[in-house]
Amino acid sequence: MKLRVDFVDFYKELNKENNFFINILREVCDVEVSNNPDLIFYSNYGVDNLKYSCYKIFYSAENIRPDYRFCDFSLTFDYLDDKRNFRLPLYCIHLKDFNSFVKEKNLGVRPKNKFCNFVYSNEKAKERIEFFKILSKYKKIDSPGKVLNNMPTSFSGIRYDYKSKLEFLSNYKFTIAFENESYPGYTTEKIIHPLLVGSIPIYWGNPMIAEDFDENLFINVHNFQSFEEVVERVIEIDMDRNKSMEFLPDSSNFEKILNGFEVQLTDFFEFVVSNMHQSPSISSSFLGRNRRIFELFSMRGKNALIKFNKLFR
Repeated sequence: MKLRVDFVDFYKELNKENNFFINILREVCDVEVSNNPDLIFYSNYGVDNLKYSCYKIFYSAENIRPDYRFCDFSLTFDYLDDKRNFRLPLYCIHLKDFNSFVKEKNLGVRPKNKFCNFVYSNEKAKERIEFFKILSKYKKIDSPGKVLNNMPTSFSGIRYDYKSKLEFLSNYKFTIAFENESYPGYTTEKIIHPLLVGSIPIYWGNPMIAEDFDENLFINVHNFQSFEEVVERVIEIDMDRNKSMEFLPDSSNFEKILNGFEVQLTDFFEFVVSNMHQSPSISSSFLGRNRRIFELFSMRGKNALIKFNKLFR
């Protein structure tokens, strides 16, 4: 018997038939994409998930907690003490593609003839802007993005244009790798991109980042008392070629990281499927009790559905 699945409220680039989630789920059972699903994966880019009365897995790469009144299981970056949640940092989703491209282009061994880069479009992340200004007192930092732009570049800055971004980063000894915000477990692609191409990440964001990566491979800003101390460390490494060479990672380690997550996620999906056969969906029960309210909000469109969601938070 096939498991019918669908994906809703995701980024528009998601290929429903060929993506990280469904490919691993196929290791567990026979799967088909269907408009009448037994199970949906949904993210935080919409509220269409509220229309479904079936099992639901919430996925988010953002700093958002799962609401188990609306979902049965979750895939997030969180270290939650809950068997319904699987910790899946964003970088795992695309790590295989990132690593393959770097190997194909030999980006990891490209000479690092430039000092440091800063590639961002979010103007609200004040910590990385502050650090940029402090480090800039030592040397010019190349910034091709929308924030603090100081150079023309062919790099588009598009979210999924990782190839041109990796090419760009591969020329630099350092990369300012600051997350949008700091939260335990919140690790995105910002550290993995420079690591893959041999650029030393100056990382801030997840205070537990050492749980994910060897601290000998990057500068962990959380280990310093101030940004000024971080700059001192950057200068020390920049002035000593031997020190910078110590940061070069072994690409095979990234494959081990990915394989580990894939094996664990396969086990988690087996747990999900087995539970689907044993008990009704929690989310369908919740929506069932509030069906009339949901229908009234649904008639008023997307903005009303968002209010429905917030009403029960």
